[in-house]
Amino acid sequence: MVPEKTLSVQLSDLFWFQEENFSRAGAFFSTPQDEKTLVAALAAGWKSHLGRPMATKMTEDERKEAHKRLSAEWQRLKDSPISAESEAIKTEDGTQVNISPLEMLKAFETVYVDDKGKLRTPTYKGASCFRRASVLLKANTVRMKQGKDVIDAMPIILKTWDTPLDQVVECVQENTLKTYGSRNLRDVDIANACRVAFRFGATESRLASMFGLKRGLAQKYHRMCLLDQKYPKQNIIDRVVNGELEGRLFDKEAVKKVLDANLPEADVATWLGTPRKNEPKIMSRKDIEGLGTQCPVEIVKLVCKAILANDVKVLTGIVAKAAAVNAAVEAALKV
Repeated sequence: MVPEKTLSVQLSDLFWFQEENFSRAGAFFSTPQDEKTLVAALAAGWKSHLGRPMATKMTEDERKEAHKRLSAEWQRLKDSPISAESEAIKTEDGTQVNISPLEMLKAFETVYVDDKGKLRTPTYKGASCFRRASVLLKANTVRMKQGKDVIDAMPIILKTWDTPLDQVVECVQENTLKTYGSRNLRDVDIANACRVAFRFGATESRLASMFGLKRGLAQKYHRMCLLDQKYPKQNIIDRVVNGELEGRLFDKEAVKKVLDANLPEADVATWLGTPRKNEPKIMSRKDIEGLGTQCPVEIVKLVCKAILANDVKVLTGIVAKAAAVNAAVEAALKV
């Protein structure tokens, strides 16, 4: 990896492609208030506890796309009707500030339009802090209404990753480690991020380290990705992300059976459409070990030992005398 360096850039020189927030599936904010809380935090200024965005230099095609999107946003704000309803933001000191689209237009032009009336073109793209970036315009509008300067300079960590997977992993880890201004990752967020990482070559162990997942969960998501890849027409992870399929019900062993069976597409579609219930958990290994050593009933001990050893031969002696054993058990249960 090329050594990273920290520098300060103009906000107009930095752009976030929101779809590159690999840690999020769908909406960035869980509720309207979730967004307003972050707007209020940023309206107080981009302070040290908000972190420094990771960023990388854009290609020329990316610069053109960023300029195109900024131009569309500028036009949208220009087209906003004067009668458009204002949004109420309660700042961290409890003051309520109402911001309108026309006031947001003024804040936008303060940051992104030069003295000659031309839209500036960014040079760097953000690779973290996507939620914070998405509310910067509203935060700057609040600041302007309060008579403060806009946030127009940003501290960034300039990076170059060796592979796309390295960037995905670091973006995800940055989201899982930070606290202020973040939102906990949901099951659908993890499924979406695992799919992106998987497409860039992530192994099961890489998925585990990326999220700090236990092996069982890493297996589940890795197998879900394998299933999604093997049966692309089923749009499995897309359907998990949009809520059509329940990700928690993708039992890793059930998915393995489907993968190993090489089922035709139609059978997989049927399997996906069959409601599945959460199966009750089996007895833990610790409990089985306890019964295997402490249970006063010898036959129970033997069964537990056979399960732990994964060896049915342990029960050979009992099976050979099945009639006598069954008669003894039945007689004991009648007492």
